[in-house]
Amino acid sequence: MFQLATWIFKTTVFAIVVLILGHYVKLNGQSVSDQVRTQLSFAERILSGGSHKFRELSAGVNRDARDGAGQSRRPQTSQSAEKIPPSERQRLRALLQELSR
Repeated sequence: MFQLATWIFKTTVFAIVVLILGHYVKLNGQSVSDQVRTQLSFAERILSGGSHKFRELSAGVNRDARDGAGQSRRPQTSQSAEKIPPSERQRLRALLQELSR
């Protein structure tokens, strides 16, 4: 229990030190916190514009999925439903038996 409290205290102190240093340390004429704020606002603008494109893309995918599901429910006509004459069947069976030997 004491170790948990110690770990929480150390983590809190570390977070506070990082926040204070980020406010006072300057890189390229700006503090680190200002640079982070600028980069996050830039990323937010990009992501908010991209979300509209993502919505359009996902709507198209959903529409395609619905269309595909609707087509799979329709009865399909296949060529295997055609009737094969019995004489042809016997000939094919004989051919298969001969090939399997």
